[in-house]
Amino acid sequence: LNCITLKKHKEVLYTSLWVITTLHFLLKIQMICLWEGIGES
Repeated sequence: LNCITLKKHKEVLYTSLWVITTLHFLLKIQMICLWEGIGES
């Protein structure tokens, strides 16, 4: 495993983490909006 391959893997890992974090955050917002919607009705 050379440095270039390792660097690529690191980039992929960071991208995956970023995507997961973003999706989790969006899901959390949707859940909050959903709960507030239930609370209002």
